[in-house]
Amino acid sequence: MIVARNEKLQSVVTPGARGCQNADTKAIADPKEIRRGLTLLHPKSDIVELRAINNNTSYNATGYFTNFELYITEAVRLNSQGFTIYSIVNELNPNLLNLASNKIAPGLKNTAKDKHVIRRRCLPIDIDPEREPKDISSTDMEHQSALEMMYKISRWLPTFGIPEESIALADSGNGGHFTIAD
Repeated sequence: MIVARNEKLQSVVTPGARGCQNADTKAIADPKEIRRGLTLLHPKSDIVELRAINNNTSYNATGYFTNFELYITEAVRLNSQGFTIYSIVNELNPNLLNLASNKIAPGLKNTAKDKHVIRRRCLPIDIDPEREPKDISSTDMEHQSALEMMYKISRWLPTFGIPEESIALADSGNGGHFTIAD
């Protein structure tokens, strides 16, 4: 998971879309898992940002969606073209919808920032291996180890009363992450 290094604005790789971090890894977006993640993280009235980054070209595309089916269609399409898909997990200012309403705007400069978060509703937890230098992708073994830790922690959380259905798991390409939703 990519977690912005700031206080409020946190994003997750869309569940079901594994990032292409390693050259031998092909991203595969699963519409069913994306739908499940969106439903868990966002009530139907939410504005959801889809941020797509192509690691090979540094080309970005962004859109704001209230229609989950359009979001899923765009996420799958962009993912099949080599983009890694990210989504903000917290509630955003509905005015962002005016930038790109239920569609993708290539190269959009005005993307969601901390000031656009109007309510926190999720706790994202990122599990990545330590590596040096930090800007390199994890090896397959490091990636698998991080995923095993993610599964171990996610099975441990219900012992503290956290309902299993409030936990969304995802593969970030370098490790894993999960989000606990309210």
